[in-house]
Amino acid sequence: MLSLVRACRISGNWTFMGMRTVILENQTLKISVIPEYGSKIFEFVYKPSDRDFLYHNPRMEMRTPVYGQYADNWWNGGIDEALPSCYGGEYKGDILPDFGELWSLPWSWEVQNDTAEEVTLHLWRSTIIAPLRIDKWLTLRKDSSALFVKHRITNLSHRKERFLWGIHPSFDVTPDFRIDTPAEKVVIVYSRPDDRLGKPGSSYRWPYVQNRNGEKEDMRVVKDLASNTNDFQYATDLKQGWFSLTDTSEKEGFGMAFSTDVFRSLYMWFVYGGYRSLHFSVVEPWTGYPPSLSDAEKNGVYTELESKESLESASTMFVYTGLSRVTRIAANGEVEGEP
Repeated sequence: MLSLVRACRISGNWTFMGMRTVILENQTLKISVIPEYGSKIFEFVYKPSDRDFLYHNPRMEMRTPVYGQYADNWWNGGIDEALPSCYGGEYKGDILPDFGELWSLPWSWEVQNDTAEEVTLHLWRSTIIAPLRIDKWLTLRKDSSALFVKHRITNLSHRKERFLWGIHPSFDVTPDFRIDTPAEKVVIVYSRPDDRLGKPGSSYRWPYVQNRNGEKEDMRVVKDLASNTNDFQYATDLKQGWFSLTDTSEKEGFGMAFSTDVFRSLYMWFVYGGYRSLHFSVVEPWTGYPPSLSDAEKNGVYTELESKESLESASTMFVYTGLSRVTRIAANGEVEGEP
């Protein structure tokens, strides 16, 4: 008997909180995208357990963003794009918005491929201050628990342009979660309260750091809400390009694989009650550091494109099961670890 349900589906005939929504689905995953909200991926649902791995601010409704606003008063979770800087502020005579330009701008989109074997959503947008265009392709395939992501950033200017670009996923976590990545050196941007892990600019070797009380903390372990901590840091010297967040009690998790030729750092924002009484983890690949483009220029770690030149990158986001600890993730999304 022929099945009446297609293995892969894509539809833009949806709305969420009044905003047009595109949904990509196969037997395993449901991916929901809001093009007019910076092309935000606001759902990454693993169907067998009906679990959305992404964080959603319980006190922040989804509403159409306003360009140039302070991002923290609008940000409600999901997966966002950030360009041309993480931190806002003055840069070459302009004031860059906090968290960049892309998150608050509407993107154009089209369904590029729609078959039972594979569906692809193409989204694109030019930034206002920075003369850059970003194209993004999201592909879901039959019998796969992975979302295949391709990006292209093009310099529209008549001269060289420098920027920082980051992919910003946020995760709904509990103290049963652990965070793994093959990072080495980690630099502290801030650690609250009271510089608890060290002064800004100090560093440690992942995953262990000594706190101000002389205790060794394992940063892979998610703390509970009562911990009242808020730590922002970035990893350099990545041995491989991947990270994972695993629910050790349910033995299922979310992983991402990316190219270290493009993304040379991994920003990590661990909020366990110490920021607005919220609880989440953010792990995000970035092309440079520190988080301010002006500071990244001084540090010499940023991305530069010649006039009309493009940068292309492929990454994979996926769900895995049966593991309590991840030890390696291949570029195609194959996961190794311990049961």
